[in-house]
Amino acid sequence: MRLGVVDSLRADPILLELEDIKTHMAFLGSTGSGKTTAALSVVEQLLEREVSVVLVDRKGDLARYASEAWWNDTSAAQPDRERKLALRERIDIALFTPGNSHGRPLRLPLVPALADVKSQEREQLARYAADGLAAMMGYGKSAAHKAKASILQCAIMLHGNERDITLDLLRETINRPDPELLNDVGSLQRHFASLSEDLQTLRIQRGSLLSGDGEPLDLAALLPRPGTARTRLSIISTSALTEVPLLQFWISRLLVELSRLGRKRPSATLQAVAFFDEADMYVPATSSPPTKDPMFDLLRRSRSTGIGVLLATQNPGDFDYKARDNIHTWLLGKITQDRATEKMRNLIGNYPDVGPRLATQRTGSFFVLTGTNKRELKADRSLMETAQLAESELADLARRTHPTGQHDRIAR
Repeated sequence: MRLGVVDSLRADPILLELEDIKTHMAFLGSTGSGKTTAALSVVEQLLEREVSVVLVDRKGDLARYASEAWWNDTSAAQPDRERKLALRERIDIALFTPGNSHGRPLRLPLVPALADVKSQEREQLARYAADGLAAMMGYGKSAAHKAKASILQCAIMLHGNERDITLDLLRETINRPDPELLNDVGSLQRHFASLSEDLQTLRIQRGSLLSGDGEPLDLAALLPRPGTARTRLSIISTSALTEVPLLQFWISRLLVELSRLGRKRPSATLQAVAFFDEADMYVPATSSPPTKDPMFDLLRRSRSTGIGVLLATQNPGDFDYKARDNIHTWLLGKITQDRATEKMRNLIGNYPDVGPRLATQRTGSFFVLTGTNKRELKADRSLMETAQLAESELADLARRTHPTGQHDRIAR
């Protein structure tokens, strides 16, 4: 794939092997650096090569891909217009709006199915699910909160063979504990009453989102293997998940399902890609939200699963650079904050001329770091220019991506 050209008078093309996406890419830069445009250029080329992509859109500015008006706009230059129309003919597009029932809501199971996984992975998945629920209940690092999260993990493990683990089921398990749960938690049972109240409060406040309406997430359908079905572009707009704990719970569950897809359908070659904008929220440097461990797990498994990850952030100083061991290709655009550059020293320490020049980078110019290699890039622009859409526009576009007839039925 072509990233762009060398940022020099010769302007030689800079290419990236398709399989290098399997070991992930990060796009870092301040607002206006061009990082999202560079990332979307990669996304569009992946789609042209029959690699399906999921875009996680926090602000509602990637959803223009779901607009037929944009695809049919004739104002672009002729080569771009022809390329755009050819791409549209080859792909299916879906826009989902979790948390917004007026659009196309998407439902994730409260707890991932555990019956078909090995015992070690079952324990890990139960911990991820418990961490996500704990975050939504406002749990921190106190001993009491850690104890209640541990009880929750044990209760989830106890129901590992259940098809659907609900908040009501977990609360009933806490209220009427069987001997196995009592044996597992020992003296922590003194927290049962408080945990039960917390789960009841969560059910009242968040029950509709956690159990409610929407199509069940089917990543195998959204991310088919190349060549086995039409290529899919799925946009998941999380702008309706306005509270950070809700967003992080939802994304943590999505990350777990991406990893599970890779384990169920391993591939030695690139089979699918997920793009996360504002990634510093999911892998922050100074905290451990419920998204962090699942994201690192997804990044680590890529060589055997064939699922690539693209991460972009405008706050590179808040990004956890422990991820650098699992990300092969880095694009560093204009970064104006000295604090952010200082925090990147482990990433750029081997390139002494990069740090001092980050603040003066032009829009669309990047340092490309791959292993020990450094190149200076003038990135190609994407076909689509981002534009933030209102919730009502997102909902309307999402309804229109329903299967035939569904949009009219919802509108009525």
